[in-house]
Amino acid sequence: MLTKSFSRMRKLSPGFQEKGSWSADVQRCTTTIFEETQEAVGKWKQRSTEKEGKVLALLSQTYPSSTPHQSSVGDGRAKPELYIIGSRVMQRCHQLLELYREFNTQLADDSTNVDDPEWLHDAERMSEMLERAKMGALKYVEELQKKKQSDVMLFLLRVRCWELRQLNVIHRASRPSRPDKARRLGYKAKQGYVIYRVRVRRGGRKKPAKKGATFGKPTNQGINQLKYQRSLKSTAESRVGRRCANLRVLNSYWINQDSTYKYYEVILVDPQHKAIRIDPRINWIVAPVHKHREERGLTATGKKSRGLNKGHRYNKTKAGRRKTWLRHNTLSLWRYR
Repeated sequence: MLTKSFSRMRKLSPGFQEKGSWSADVQRCTTTIFEETQEAVGKWKQRSTEKEGKVLALLSQTYPSSTPHQSSVGDGRAKPELYIIGSRVMQRCHQLLELYREFNTQLADDSTNVDDPEWLHDAERMSEMLERAKMGALKYVEELQKKKQSDVMLFLLRVRCWELRQLNVIHRASRPSRPDKARRLGYKAKQGYVIYRVRVRRGGRKKPAKKGATFGKPTNQGINQLKYQRSLKSTAESRVGRRCANLRVLNSYWINQDSTYKYYEVILVDPQHKAIRIDPRINWIVAPVHKHREERGLTATGKKSRGLNKGHRYNKTKAGRRKTWLRHNTLSLWRYR
């Protein structure tokens, strides 16, 4: 049964091994194997105890060098067939797990042998292994994004950065470049949600003074080496919010950068769309008080620039927790005091 399902998955996705299209193929293959495993375990639970002798004989033929483990798991009866089912499933998943180890650091550190008879009797550990094999494709996309210095991410970022440089400063995207990050920040792939990309020039903020004349004290005559108090992400949200005045800015995230620009994707919500107004998870943004919330420092990056967060005495961590500790624990004395 498992062999047929695995061959069927290969026919449905011929590039499963050659081209490495693991995002959808791996998910379908793991889901099918997991469901068939659960079905096999369910059928085994319905069998009577009269077939235990045949199962023990089959087990001794399959693993002649090992002794069947007669452990009671739950109902007090010996369950050696769990050993057979687990070994067969793990053998079928062996190639699949090798693919996972390339993209998941947690599995890469796992040195478990799929044919090890010592741990296949552990039902809890085997179910945990199957659950890990059932993880969706977004989990592996997230793991890829964590290692931005890897060969895969360096290539993707370089190609996408070239593409973004050819596009307009602010343009609409058909879908998010980082779906895992967008969903964590509230994005849903349904009507009413919009994604815009924007690029912001890197560097400090030059003071807008004509011919460098500030007409003030020398201490306030700086022009070039000034640092903007808001982040570039906040600036990106403000520019997109002005472009799309009828939409509400929900959140934003970093997607790319080069020596000159930083690129962001901004999640916007249409407050007039019916799908948004009837959704209790997002219809709070329909209220008029949330108009241009990005201009008033009410988004996540805006609150961070304002030094706002939760917790007792969080306001004592301005400029960073470690820098505040160093400032409070450093004795600084004037020469003439």
